[in-house]
Amino acid sequence: MRLFVFPEAIAGLLLILSGIVLNISADSTMKRNRTTVKPFENTSALFEDGVFGMTRNPMYPGMVLVVAWVSLLFGSAMPRCIFAVFAVILHVVFIRAEERKLVAEFGGRFENYRKRVRRWL
Repeated sequence: MRLFVFPEAIAGLLLILSGIVLNISADSTMKRNRTTVKPFENTSALFEDGVFGMTRNPMYPGMVLVVAWVSLLFGSAMPRCIFAVFAVILHVVFIRAEERKLVAEFGGRFENYRKRVRRWL
């Protein structure tokens, strides 16, 4: 196991900073608009600008970028496998369920948003 090996450490730093920015930006947008950040609670608004204009689920790519940093940091195969499994779990368990819920809550408005904005980055 090797820690902080160049150039992986630099790439990892960029990944974790990007992930943190995505999460903080999405979280602050949701809190500023007084809606929940909890995945299975009903939201009071559909956000289509800021980081939500780049990705429909900015917190999940943010989390995946942080996990990707860990996989680069350790430089071994096991964390890279965990990174892939984590992304699949987020997609299957959380994102699909949230998007079904948003279709039910916002109907055509969410459908139009879904056509314009990517699920991931």
